[in-house]
Amino acid sequence: MNKTRDLNAIPFQSANRNGTDSLAPKPLENGRGPAPLGFAPLEVASESIVVRIRWFGLILGAIVANLPGKDYLNQATLDAILVLGLGYTLLDTYYSWFGRIFLGGQPIIIAVAESVFIGLLCHFDKGPESIFRYYYLLSILCCSLRYGRFTSYLCCLFHWISFGILLGIHPDQIGTATLLTPVILAWVTWASQSLAGLLRSARESLVELNNALRESQAALEVRIQDRTKQLQSAQAMVLQQEKMAGFGLIAAGVAHEVGNPLTGISAIVQILQKRQPDDYTREKLELISGQLTRIRTTLKELLEFSRPSARSPIRTTLRDILNEAINIAKYYKRTAGRIAIPSSVDQLPTFTAIRDELVQVFLNLLLNAIDASGPEGHVTLEHLPFHGGFRVAVVDDGPGVQPDILPILFSAHTTTKRNGTGLGLFISRKVIGEQGGTLEYEVATSGARFIVSLPLPETQKEITQQ
Repeated sequence: MNKTRDLNAIPFQSANRNGTDSLAPKPLENGRGPAPLGFAPLEVASESIVVRIRWFGLILGAIVANLPGKDYLNQATLDAILVLGLGYTLLDTYYSWFGRIFLGGQPIIIAVAESVFIGLLCHFDKGPESIFRYYYLLSILCCSLRYGRFTSYLCCLFHWISFGILLGIHPDQIGTATLLTPVILAWVTWASQSLAGLLRSARESLVELNNALRESQAALEVRIQDRTKQLQSAQAMVLQQEKMAGFGLIAAGVAHEVGNPLTGISAIVQILQKRQPDDYTREKLELISGQLTRIRTTLKELLEFSRPSARSPIRTTLRDILNEAINIAKYYKRTAGRIAIPSSVDQLPTFTAIRDELVQVFLNLLLNAIDASGPEGHVTLEHLPFHGGFRVAVVDDGPGVQPDILPILFSAHTTTKRNGTGLGLFISRKVIGEQGGTLEYEVATSGARFIVSLPLPETQKEITQQ
């Protein structure tokens, strides 16, 4: 079997819900049969019934044709005609194994051929009174199971013509029984079509229910995957928050333990400065005092960073947020003085936002940029025009983000660092999103460029009033 369409064989379904013919083949799989989806079990069952009816009629006909007392010539003719029927039945059976109907695209030809076939059997047996006339009923039943109302009644018409020719050839056999045969054929056609219609309706209902079940199953699987990802993301955020809380406690403890002896050292230096030392000693004491002040400033920043983040919105400025993020980042890989704040941020008015969360976002972006750019690299903050809010870009001249990482860049646990957690960008985008803003990556010719955009209700209100 190749993949070209076989015009002499179509899939089993050939009538729609209305009972009218619809001989368009179903999609085939590998050119050998209908695809599994949409192929109802009732279709297979009805085709199996058709094949069994044909074999039943063929075997019964062989027995009748070879009963004792038959004329030898007529018996040989009947056997020859039945051999033709055997060939057709074998081909029909073979095609049914592959989900097809032999000559299924030409039902009219099949109906005419069966009418001639049954008429010849009756003629060479006993005429209109032959037992082979019941083949007309079996033929109509098979046609009703396979095709629609139009084809079935057309088949009945051909059988009427065939039987009428028989009556014309054998006028001596015209009687009540033979004249009732066309009436019985019409009634069987109607009854078989009604039953076949119920079968098709049940089949299509099962297909629709099966498809709906598959769609519901697919939708449920998608929802389960989404909920699983959300749960994993929530667990990752909780874990990160627990780590940050633990780090904050350690930082607060270190600041406290260092702060106590530092206070004592500072007091001693002040006492020595009051005793009017010589110039050399005074210079060294001022140097020590300056370094102590620097240590106190560092401890103060450490305590500010270790305190629990405030979740309530407060009045702040963009410069204040960027300053704090840079002050924390400057202790990372000796980056002090490498990052400058654009002067244009001073033109922005104060606004209401969750300040600590914004500091954390810019800190994450700065630390990533410092790692990416290396010891000799450059990290730049750019203030971009944005009506009704602010837009800041964190730019580095590192290698940038690999194309295969871009689709999952902001997903949890995505990292290229050896000891990274893969949560920085994920949490940053979530934080910005909760405040109504966006965090995006912009593909550049070199390096990386992350843009934070945050609309500010106060600024939008001022623009609207203007």
